[in-house]
Amino acid sequence: MAPTLRVMRLYPQRLGGDNSSVLQLPDNFGSIHIGETFTAVVSALNHSGAPLHDVVASVQLQSSAAKPPAELYHSGTAGQTLAYMPSGASLIFVVSQPMRELGTHTLRVLLTYHAAAPIADADPSTPTPDTVDTGERLQSIGPRGPGAVYLFKL
Repeated sequence: MAPTLRVMRLYPQRLGGDNSSVLQLPDNFGSIHIGETFTAVVSALNHSGAPLHDVVASVQLQSSAAKPPAELYHSGTAGQTLAYMPSGASLIFVVSQPMRELGTHTLRVLLTYHAAAPIADADPSTPTPDTVDTGERLQSIGPRGPGAVYLFKL
C-alpha cells in the first residue's frame, strides 16, 4: 500500500474587506491574484504497515512559461533530510511562492521511497524507488483591485 499524499492550499481569510493573518483551506486551488503569495500545506502519511526507506519529497511550481519550475521544497537539502519513515508516521510541511506571472501554474508534489529495507550488499543503483506523484492546477489572474501596486524582490 502506497503512502497517502495530500496538498491543501491556504489563503488569507477576508474579514470585512481587510486581509487577515488567519489562513483557511479553500475547496479547490482556484485562482490567485498577481502579487499575492501562494501557500500550501503538503502532507504525506505512511499507513502501509511497514517502514519506508530512502524517502525524498519534492515540490515544484511549474508555470505555463517555458522556463525551469520553481523548486519550493526538496527533502535532500540541508536540514530537510528524511531517509526513514516508520509506519504511521507523517511528513507535513508548508510551501510558499509569490505569484509574479499570469497564466496556469501546476504544483507538482513527488514522494519517492523504497518499501523494503535496503540490503547492505545490494548495488544501490539497482532498486527502482516507488513514487507517489500529484499535480494541482492554479490560475493566476491580474492584480487585485484598481490601482494595486506590488513590489517584487527578484
